[in-house]
Amino acid sequence: ATGEDRREAVLALALAVTEAHRGSWLERAPGGWSAVRGQGVFSRGIADAVGASGESLAILDLGVEGDWAERASVQALGLQTVWCVAVGPDLLYLDTDALPDGRPERWLPLLEALAAYAAPLI
Repeated sequence: ATGEDRREAVLALALAVTEAHRGSWLERAPGGWSAVRGQGVFSRGIADAVGASGESLAILDLGVEGDWAERASVQALGLQTVWCVAVGPDLLYLDTDALPDGRPERWLPLLEALAAYAAPLI
């Protein structure tokens, strides 16, 4: 399997597990992030934050979570719940306009394990 196939497989599994509506595999590009797999719709602010810190992020309700509600991309996309995980220099980004049952951070260990598995293979 190629790196592209692996990206697609990890993205599909992550979408199925979290029940996110959208997902993208992001790579650094001149001027920001570029989606190389998935829907290509994402919050640049969230991608920038995770890319800069390397820390995974799961937010249940962006409408009430700190400064995120004020971001244009969050408002334009109607985001409610987001997961974003660093995969080496890339990002696995998932979001939904719904509020899932439970806590979205419960999926972070699985998403991080998928990222750790995928990173050296891509």
